[in-house]
Amino acid sequence: MTKLAVKPSLKMRAGPPPPPPPPTTLPGHNRPALLRRRWVGAAAFLALLAASARLLWLSGPVQEWRFARLPLPALLRERGRQPDDPRLLYYIGLRLNGQGRFSEAESNLRMAAALDPHAPRVRDEWARALLGVGQTTAAFGQLREFAGTHPDSAPAHFLLGKFYFTNHSMKRAAEEMQRTVTLDPKNAPAWAFLSQAAAQLAMADRALEAAQRAVALAPQDAGYRLLLAALLERRNRLDAAGAQYRQAAVLAPRNAVAHQQYAAWLHSRSGASNLAMAEAEARRAVALDAASAPSWLTLGRVLRDKGQAAEAVAPLTRAATLAPDDPVPAQALAQIANLHGDKPKAAYWQREFLRRQRYVAARHDLYQKLRVNPESRELHRRMAQLLCRHGEVESCVRNYAVALRQPPDAPPTLAAVAEELTRSGFATRALPLARQAVARGPHSPDTREALGNALLQTGHLDEAIGNFNYTTTYAPERARRIQARVNRYVATHPVPLSPAQRAYRQARDLMDRQIGLQRIPPRAAELAQKAVTLDPFNADYLRLLLRIQFAQKSQAAAAIETARKLLQVAPGDSSTHALLAILLVDSAAQPEDYAQVERHLAAAAKSPDAAAQRHYGLGLLALRRGQGAQALQELKKAVALDPAADVTYYKIATAARMAGRPQEAAQALALYERRLNASRTEFNLQGDIGQHPNRPQPYLALAAFYKKNGRTGEAQAILNIARRRFSAEVLRSAAHPQKTAQNAVSQVDQIQEKGIIYGHKSKNRPRSNRRGGRRARHFDLRYLQVYARP
Repeated sequence: MTKLAVKPSLKMRAGPPPPPPPPTTLPGHNRPALLRRRWVGAAAFLALLAASARLLWLSGPVQEWRFARLPLPALLRERGRQPDDPRLLYYIGLRLNGQGRFSEAESNLRMAAALDPHAPRVRDEWARALLGVGQTTAAFGQLREFAGTHPDSAPAHFLLGKFYFTNHSMKRAAEEMQRTVTLDPKNAPAWAFLSQAAAQLAMADRALEAAQRAVALAPQDAGYRLLLAALLERRNRLDAAGAQYRQAAVLAPRNAVAHQQYAAWLHSRSGASNLAMAEAEARRAVALDAASAPSWLTLGRVLRDKGQAAEAVAPLTRAATLAPDDPVPAQALAQIANLHGDKPKAAYWQREFLRRQRYVAARHDLYQKLRVNPESRELHRRMAQLLCRHGEVESCVRNYAVALRQPPDAPPTLAAVAEELTRSGFATRALPLARQAVARGPHSPDTREALGNALLQTGHLDEAIGNFNYTTTYAPERARRIQARVNRYVATHPVPLSPAQRAYRQARDLMDRQIGLQRIPPRAAELAQKAVTLDPFNADYLRLLLRIQFAQKSQAAAAIETARKLLQVAPGDSSTHALLAILLVDSAAQPEDYAQVERHLAAAAKSPDAAAQRHYGLGLLALRRGQGAQALQELKKAVALDPAADVTYYKIATAARMAGRPQEAAQALALYERRLNASRTEFNLQGDIGQHPNRPQPYLALAAFYKKNGRTGEAQAILNIARRRFSAEVLRSAAHPQKTAQNAVSQVDQIQEKGIIYGHKSKNRPRSNRRGGRRARHFDLRYLQVYARP
């Protein structure tokens, strides 16, 4: 075959040459552009990396990890930057609950529940805080609302069931726990609660089955094994119960209850080896918890059965002391005393055994009657009275609530329980309940009388009398009975005043004897602080200290702290709420700060006595927010209720200027300056008395000033001081009464015009006189108090 030769055509041969290959390097003038592009790319990558890191840092899991490990002060600082983070508010409430600061925790957890209404853990801690401040009804309301809005949520029904269980409503608790395990069969705590509720309802088979399910789901939990062991022992399956007790003690070597119950089971089994093991377990239990009466009782019984009766006396006595209503240790001690021939001690413990046995029998009899007739108000009242006579506060409250058809935290319930506890000799346990009753019902004479009785029996005579006075104001028919009660107490308690009472009365007298300007004697502040230090939970002492600190601008921080302590003791004190709001408004900057001020002002609205302070606080809050017209309206209401408050006129001038009313602002400012000048005049007249206490003219001049300004009571007080200090002849020779009044008026005018009296300047007084170079002694109101003594 012939090969075909392909030759390029003329057109192809004449075409352009192919392009040259690209250069391997760029010319020099393109390198900066390439570097800029690379830097821009690197910067964009770093920015993207930083944004990703920030997003990761702010993500839910990371923030959850952070908040779970931060201490409370750091969490509170974080709240200023993230005020609307429900996770942060939850952990703040959790920490505050752990410290027993339930009132502060409640406000944070309430806000967290509003921000995240679907979080069960927030609802749980919120209920804990509400129960801590005694608001049982509110805790039940929010848990029931949570379960109602989440009908298919196992945690919601679990929380409601736990609340029912805590309040001994076993039927409802069993219903909610059954619904919980239906929705979530792997919820071991719900099975355990269901088991205990079923056992209380005499549903033995259901209780045993639920306990077995709990142990199967959480085999490492010693508490579930103890529950199962107790149920097995009740069914007389002793070997199976012993195995569970033994396993619980192994799983929880630091659990005193586990060792105590295992020791009790070993003691029930015969044999010397079992007794030796029982003694070892019982000693381990009392070492872990020295306040456990069952542990001491088990140890004493084991020692007695081992033949060591003398060694058994101490633990049995300790058990009888820790459980004053248990007849078992008293019976054992009576038997040992008879064995040793100690007849007096045997007779004492036998009487104690019979007394305790009668109480247990009476309680059991009432319990059986209540099982038959659970709605009987009379049976619940009798049960409550029986329990109160033995100091069982929680059960007493629960039964009184049913007897009165009131919630457990209602004022009538708390007042009734407090009265019954006080009559039974448990005034110390009654006092917190009575304070809570007054906080929730401050105008009820019953709550005030209950608090007065508890205070009287705990030795707080002054505070008790204050509450009794409040009671007789609303119920005057009780005055004679209450007065007789106080008289009996004073007659049977002829003890001198405590150091706290003495300091309080001295400070109160120094404050009450002041005349004219309300300057605070330093001694009064020292005595009030001493009284509070010695008795930090006395509301009267705290009120006096707050009054003194509030009047001193330099003590604002201390006044805030005192007000908060007072509200812990007396949460319903409207005046304290108003004063705290006024103190807090100056430093309010964040939304939560304004919300806190508003809460205190709302609480102050409960009593008309704090109306002037409340309107003044509302005016300051409006000023702080730049709301001039609203501030002007509130401040006018305040000055109408308290026209003697000079500073209110200055605030009115500020509010009027902010509201665009310059003429009204000028009028208020002029009135404020006139009142300020009058105060300066009064101060100078008082100062002249301090510098010339042996001259009658200064006293007469000050009395004339008070009389001219309509302050006849203070004028008469000054004249009484002058009459005790000077004879009638000296006062008559000083000036005729009419002439004295004219001189006083002219002296007042001279002071207002020239600012000079008796050669002393009213402003910028010299720190020392010219003759001796000694420091001039300025007037102090304590001199008037010394002269006023009879």
